[in-house]
Amino acid sequence: LLVSTKAADKLSQQKKNSRILSEVDPTKFIGKMVETPLTGVLVPILPADFVDPNFGTGVVYSVPGHAPYDYAGLIALKKRLRERDEYGIREIVEEIKPISIIHVTDYGDYPAVEIVGKMKIIDDTDPRLEEATREIYSKEFHNGVLKNNCGEFSNQKVSEARENVRKALISKGLGDVMWELPERVVCRCGTECLVKIVEDQWFLKYSDVEWKNKVKNHIATMKIHPEEARQWFLNVVDWLKDWACTRKTGLGTKLPWNSEWIVETLSDSTIYPALYTISKYLNREDVKPDHLTPEVLDYIYLGIGDPVKISSKNKIDAKLLKMMREEFLYWYPVDMRISAKELVPNHLTFYIFHHVAIFDEKLWPRGISVNGLITIEGEKMSKSKGKFIPLKTSISKYGADTTRCTLLLAAEDMDDPDWREKNAQEVKLMIEQFLKIVKEVSEASLVEETSVDKWLMSRLQRKIKNITAYMESLKTRKACHEALYGMYSDWRWYLRRTNNVISRNARIFIENWVKLLAPFIPFTCEEAWRILGKDSFVSIESWPVVLGELINPEAELSEELITKLMDDIRSIIEVLEKKPTKVFIYVASQDKLELLEETLNIIREGGQKSMGMLIPKIIKKLPAKEKQAPTIARVLLDTISSLISNYKHRTIMNVAKMEEEVYRDAATFLSRELSTNITIYREGSIEIYDPLKKADMALPFRPGIYVE
Repeated sequence: LLVSTKAADKLSQQKKNSRILSEVDPTKFIGKMVETPLTGVLVPILPADFVDPNFGTGVVYSVPGHAPYDYAGLIALKKRLRERDEYGIREIVEEIKPISIIHVTDYGDYPAVEIVGKMKIIDDTDPRLEEATREIYSKEFHNGVLKNNCGEFSNQKVSEARENVRKALISKGLGDVMWELPERVVCRCGTECLVKIVEDQWFLKYSDVEWKNKVKNHIATMKIHPEEARQWFLNVVDWLKDWACTRKTGLGTKLPWNSEWIVETLSDSTIYPALYTISKYLNREDVKPDHLTPEVLDYIYLGIGDPVKISSKNKIDAKLLKMMREEFLYWYPVDMRISAKELVPNHLTFYIFHHVAIFDEKLWPRGISVNGLITIEGEKMSKSKGKFIPLKTSISKYGADTTRCTLLLAAEDMDDPDWREKNAQEVKLMIEQFLKIVKEVSEASLVEETSVDKWLMSRLQRKIKNITAYMESLKTRKACHEALYGMYSDWRWYLRRTNNVISRNARIFIENWVKLLAPFIPFTCEEAWRILGKDSFVSIESWPVVLGELINPEAELSEELITKLMDDIRSIIEVLEKKPTKVFIYVASQDKLELLEETLNIIREGGQKSMGMLIPKIIKKLPAKEKQAPTIARVLLDTISSLISNYKHRTIMNVAKMEEEVYRDAATFLSRELSTNITIYREGSIEIYDPLKKADMALPFRPGIYVE
């Protein structure tokens, strides 16, 4: 057997009689031909940068048609002319062509070739090859079928053929089993870990088909966040075999039926939430540890046995025993288990396996959420390299809320949150600004109502709805960002529109803002709650609910029009590079509203044919503008297309009818913001001042603008 030095060391821990016969120079083998097992085909031995001598045997069977790393390695080798000449393999390499052996939907004959080309990978050191490999291997394993050129394994599913090939190799004496860790594992002492075969080892039989199927069926129905983690769990269940679940050294729980062994940590503590449900009875010493016999636990967790008889036998109060059973049933099942993505290939999957094996189906966990691992300034945390920040240090420098919020804003789902000092400083300033706003509102003389209150209350309902939905789906980054920066953006606009006048409704907005931020910056929000004169804790206040009657799409669209108009005027002023003395706004005539409604109907019915359907209607309505009809059609279609995803047909038309009124009500605000006089005309009005005929160009929601 030809293996790497590292592989020989690993095999010595797994095979009793393995020994090194001799050490050889691997370069002497490059270019030689070897016979493949089962098929008897001769293939060459080639060099490859991506082969890791520390993983497996250190020798890889290359399948460039189906393995992205192998195809990328072949591309790279064909470019290295000097290396090919040095080993005398130039002609061999040039003649190599991928062989197709698996049919899989969504791909042609050579999936690896396709995905490497699609991702524009040009060598075998590209880190994206990991992603490419996961995609191809997953699709082929679950959906792939071996083609007719695969001998006795032809037309078998890949998921079945893989095991059948393994059995065939072993039965014919052409192969054996070598155990390997799925990724590099380093002990805290700095030593790299390896797999050792231990005599009389105990295993958890995760290979059991019936058990696997129950687990897979449950994974298919439970809540998994993010959704892409669901397939990862299913993949783990597929490849998971019997798991060595005990060891003889270290800390841990002794194996009940064989005290020489200790349950290893990943297999242990998988149903510990069940203990939490009754832990208070132990903490209060209502129940002693020696009371918790298997018979007592079987009653509490499985409902097996007569509580009266169990009570008498184990000297535990029957009423207390029933209370513990009821307590467990009240709290179980677990609604959501949240943990790091590194535990998906082991502990989290074991968690599902063990619940399915032990408990009644109605007590199986309902959901699992998987999160990423923190990095520091873009690099993995490492004590040896000094790349780590103790929590005490961060809290001392920035405070608990800033630390918490910075990490929440850094990522969600399985993305790795990246801790950056710059971001922490910005978050700290934002939290301080939030407290300043709360203090200002608490001291303000409130007016009854402002013209922007309907918009503010409507925006608040939208924020409550969005943040709640994000929280329910564990989109914590989006939720935190919306609660902190989204609410702040709306508040700033409100103050600009009212010239810093604060109403009673604005106070309600602030109180809800504190509640919405409480899960993310709890200490700050308790302080804010007290500043507002509240005696309770905000953390135990009811979560805000959406008040549907306060949602006002017309108010929201009106403010959107004002924002757009202000931006358009500013753009014109920037081009002129002069300070304006007057700005004239020309609102489209009522006649053009019909074109707006036609556009809405056409978009709803016409799809891609909208342009062709709208132009004739414009020409009919505005015959003098026949040449400009395509441009007008495009402007109308673009305008409406930007609105219909957020506003209904009726809302758009209602606001269009009062567009002039919207601008007139905001004229004082626009004058203040732009530092110039604002005058508003309706197209076609008698007193209109329009030296450049800008009114003719006005369309609904796209007023004409003239700057003097």
